[in-house]
Amino acid sequence: MFRRLRIILITFKCWILNRRHIHLEGFQDLSTSTIISLKNGKLRLGTRIKTYPHVSFYVCGGDLSIGKRTTFNCNCMITCRNKISIGERCAFGPNTLIYDHDHKYDYDGFRSDEYNTNPVVIENGCWIGANVIILKGTHIGECSVIGAGTILKGNIPPHSLVYSTSRELIIKKIPQIKNTSEMKDITCG
Repeated sequence: MFRRLRIILITFKCWILNRRHIHLEGFQDLSTSTIISLKNGKLRLGTRIKTYPHVSFYVCGGDLSIGKRTTFNCNCMITCRNKISIGERCAFGPNTLIYDHDHKYDYDGFRSDEYNTNPVVIENGCWIGANVIILKGTHIGECSVIGAGTILKGNIPPHSLVYSTSRELIIKKIPQIKNTSEMKDITCG
């Protein structure tokens, strides 16, 4: 009961700070250490979002949308300055980082207050492994699996298995399995 009360109070405080820019659907199971920071941005959370300890959502002038029944494991961080859209029933392993921007830089170095942005889209049913970094301009097709430790930028087709080796990024099509007798071992290498 006490844990639930603390969750409701944290959500309620966020709601009060920026009532017009946050939309919560139904019950949320947010860890008491979840950070939601909004600065001139919009946040939409579908029903039954679950976060484990130390998950952070930073929205600075962008639009962050997370579909229902999505889970974020420990230490995940999303920083949104443009647009990040996450579908329904997605799972994020620990230490996943998602950015829709990077700093502008030139011959004289980087500018800490200027950014290059490009939207990030993660479609329904994706499983993102531990320590994955998703960079601006990435589009991950539905029901794809991203292997642990992968740094990802670009378009990933639906139903793909993606992992990286020390030399390259590997993308394989996940076969459609009609019944359990057809199951085969899908290996990464």
